[in-house]
Order: sequence, then structure tokens, then C-alpha cells
Amino acid sequence: MTHAYRHPIAVEVAVEVARQDAGADTPLMDTGGAAMIPAAFRWRARAYRVLAVLSSWHLQDKWWERQERQERQERQERQLGPSEQAIDAHGASDRTYYRLRCRAVGDRGDTEAETEAETEADTLLCEIYHDAVSGLWVLERVYD
Repeated sequence: MTHAYRHPIAVEVAVEVARQDAGADTPLMDTGGAAMIPAAFRWRARAYRVLAVLSSWHLQDKWWERQERQERQERQERQLGPSEQAIDAHGASDRTYYRLRCRAVGDRGDTEAETEAETEADTLLCEIYHDAVSGLWVLERVYD
């Protein structure tokens, strides 16, 4: 069973060198050409460390709306002069999703001496995404 949350979260990323293989499914890229992989995040006042990235995928939704708005704004600027407002990208998204296995990092720290029950209770299987249009990181869903 899953629960959809769609809560904005603060994410710490680990930057890895981009793959040279053109066929590789490369995650989110920063301006330096390096892949940005989630390493940790904070949700509901609790920190989680990413243990494994189980999968990642890219979804670019309603890209035509952003293009149509941009073309419309360019036509208006030619007719009326430059606008001070940024292009409204509402509806469009350019998301990189990550399915993660995470572990809560509590006040007691990360110790090897924890029991299996405590470790299981602190483990989280979830999906997060980064939307390049809005710049937000979002916790999309949590698996039971």
C-alpha cells in the first residue's frame, strides 16, 4: 500500500560524474554536467539518509504548454515591449523521479548496535522528485 503526500522537502544531493555512455539513463544534470543524486532529505522534522537509489526515471509533462506560453509572451513583447514577469510554467513539469530506500537518522545517531526491529521501523521506501521547472524537491509517495 502507498500513501501520496506531495510534500515539499529539503534535499541534500551527492554529485557524481556524468556517464560517457550515450545509452545510459542519466539522472538530473546540474550546470557542470554532473548527475545530482539524492543523498539525504528532511521530512516532518526528521532527517533521512538515502541507503539506496532503487530506480530513477524522467517525466516531462505538458511541455507544449510551456512552449506555447513562451511563444505567446514573445509575440506580446514584440507588440508591446518586454514584460517584467517571468514565463508562467504552471501546468508544465520536467521531473526526475527517484525511488529510494532510506533510513531515519535520529538523535541516537547511526550505530551498528541497533536491533533489527529498530532498523526496520526507521527504514522508509519512498519516491521523491525534483521538478526542474519549479526547482522544488517533493516527497511524492511512501510505501508501507
